Amino acid sequence: MNYQNVLLIYPGPDEIKSYRFGYSLLLLYIASDLRSHGHNVSIADYSVLSYSAEDLAERCASADACIIELDAFPLKRAVNFRNGETVARDIKKINPEILTIAAGKQCSLSKTAFDSFDLVISGDTEVYFSEMFEKDEPVPDSKFISAGTLESLACLPMPAWDLLTMEQICGRTSTHNMHLKPSALFETSRGCPGKCTFCQRHGWRDRVLTLPLDAIEERFRYLLEHGIRNVWIADDNFASNLDFAKSVLRVFSRLNNGQIKISLSAWVHIDTEFLDLAKAAGVSVISFGIETTSIKSQSFYRKRINLDKLADTLGYADRLGIYTVGNFIIGSPFDTEESVMDDLDFAIKSPLDVINVKRLDYMNGSALFETLPESCRNEIHVFASQENGLCALPDSEIKRLSKKFAQEFNRTRARKILSKIEKFGPPYYKE
Repeated sequence: MNYQNVLLIYPGPDEIKSYRFGYSLLLLYIASDLRSHGHNVSIADYSVLSYSAEDLAERCASADACIIELDAFPLKRAVNFRNGETVARDIKKINPEILTIAAGKQCSLSKTAFDSFDLVISGDTEVYFSEMFEKDEPVPDSKFISAGTLESLACLPMPAWDLLTMEQICGRTSTHNMHLKPSALFETSRGCPGKCTFCQRHGWRDRVLTLPLDAIEERFRYLLEHGIRNVWIADDNFASNLDFAKSVLRVFSRLNNGQIKISLSAWVHIDTEFLDLAKAAGVSVISFGIETTSIKSQSFYRKRINLDKLADTLGYADRLGIYTVGNFIIGSPFDTEESVMDDLDFAIKSPLDVINVKRLDYMNGSALFETLPESCRNEIHVFASQENGLCALPDSEIKRLSKKFAQEFNRTRARKILSKIEKFGPPYYKE
């Protein structure tokens, strides 16, 4: 199975948001590994590019194999599974001899073959394909293969950042206007020890792995040398191993001279030392998974938060000039209009700069999804509502409260954010 020319494809989502930044680190790892073994690699990211069969045909002209990433909902904001199937079918129309392979988190969650692909490979595939392609064996009869899981992140190569286009590096608006200075995704760890029932990440990983500090330093130096100004940490939970996270921040602090602003996500169990190190490292944004202030809903989510300590943490971060984002969920079986307004009251009284309000989603891979009746499990996700018996609030009320939550919070923040920008600068470097 010797395939010399490999095209890596990220299908477009079902819906393009008004603003987008991001790309596939998985494909960049695969590209780097394949190139190190002598393969010719190119990438087509149709979450940025406009998809057409003509464009695909041009890119497939010399391809022997195409690896198509099927990402998990909602990590790329909208599922790309159906569009991935379309791409696979179009490739076969262009050249039936091209091997079509599906990889990515959706493959790990589904654990089954898909008719549109020659092969479906689950598990961690970052360094799998180079060995697979070099085997002098035919395509296996089984259309589904498990690559297994990585025992360590030490084997991960440097992502092939040089293959990215300027739109992928700088982000875009719906009119394709560049407005971020060069930006990058960066990974220091995978997994989270938390047991949140709504989280689908346990569908593909049940333990925490960390990248060696020397590899982290090498990657960060590369980004500095290539003019990257914003870095988004792509870890599931950057602070899941607090001691390790502090070591990473020390590396960033030693290397970063203010050239890069760093954004990351963490649970609320951090301390003032972490925040001091984050400030020194160039961290400008921390996103917190708060979800709810209700004790009953916290228990339902298997999440415990000391709200007084959280308020102190947010206050300290604010005084340091770190922008904070609070993530809330509406839709637990215990949610009422009163409980949602309690969450809003906490958010308004806190120094949070931005909030995200999401509907509770029973996603494939999560513990909540496993509680659904079999009749509901043919979907990849189900939003909780009174209509399906998963919440006391009807669908229309959840939408209304979500909108009200965001609007009322945002009314209280315009002056605060302007004042913070004047004092500490913006959260991101922009053009």
